[in-house]
Amino acid sequence: MQTAPVRIEPGWDGRNCGVRVDDAPMTMEQLTASAPGWYDTERAIEIRVDKEIPYRCAGAVILALQTEGLRARFVSGFSVVQLAILPGPCRVAVNGKPVSLSRLPGETRKWKKDAEIHFEPDPRAETACVDRVLKIVKASGRGRLGFVGNGLAE
Repeated sequence: MQTAPVRIEPGWDGRNCGVRVDDAPMTMEQLTASAPGWYDTERAIEIRVDKEIPYRCAGAVILALQTEGLRARFVSGFSVVQLAILPGPCRVAVNGKPVSLSRLPGETRKWKKDAEIHFEPDPRAETACVDRVLKIVKASGRGRLGFVGNGLAE
């Protein structure tokens, strides 16, 4: 029998970030203390984020989980674009498909205005490439950008 995933929902009361886990409020300290138990029981983790939640609140939850060595599936109420910078010469993938840097500006115009952009540069990517891609994304005026960590950087 498969166990239900841990449902984590970052919150915002207008002044402070908060978090609810399986509908119960928790402090960040309680979240990080509970996380190893989810790993031990092999429960999947879902982070559910409403469009109105500031990214810093969701980012704090993601960082806390990554610090504990956990990976989570991100579930949001809006369009998500996976933007990766691949290792080696400046190469980009959008939603898993290679896109040349010269075609990236046109690709960004296809994204919804309120898309959440999950930006994941490979740790071996050149800094100049990361900078070029960020400038293209910023110039597009599309979406909210968030960095996604990966285990290779550890």
